[in-house]
Amino acid sequence: MIHVDLQLSTDAIKDIALYEIDKHLRSNGRSLGDFPPMPIPTASVSVVSSNVLMMEETNYDRSTLIEQHKALTISLTEEQSAIYKTIMEACYNGGGGVFFVNGFGGTGKTFVWNTLTAAIRSRGDIVLAGM
Repeated sequence: MIHVDLQLSTDAIKDIALYEIDKHLRSNGRSLGDFPPMPIPTASVSVVSSNVLMMEETNYDRSTLIEQHKALTISLTEEQSAIYKTIMEACYNGGGGVFFVNGFGGTGKTFVWNTLTAAIRSRGDIVLAGM
């Protein structure tokens, strides 16, 4: 899945690609250092690249998500708003929980999901989709 809001610089993409190439070479007893003048990935990319999912989930354009969240919350129905508030309270008041939202097609389940993810990601927190 391509994340439109994922923001990576050209240098970061290059570093990640170099890191992955170097990782494959190392599994075969070689490294990029064996092939001058190939560039070597920066040290920090190995930490970031070790969990690409974490990197993807922390690189959204938060200002865009804040605006998206505002627009979405305005359009929630009363029932959707109640679901949204219950889940957000559980996320941020230490309650946690497992929630199951069901309904016929067209009832706004995906809309509620999009509103929740925009809210949580706009705060810099991580959402793992399990749809």
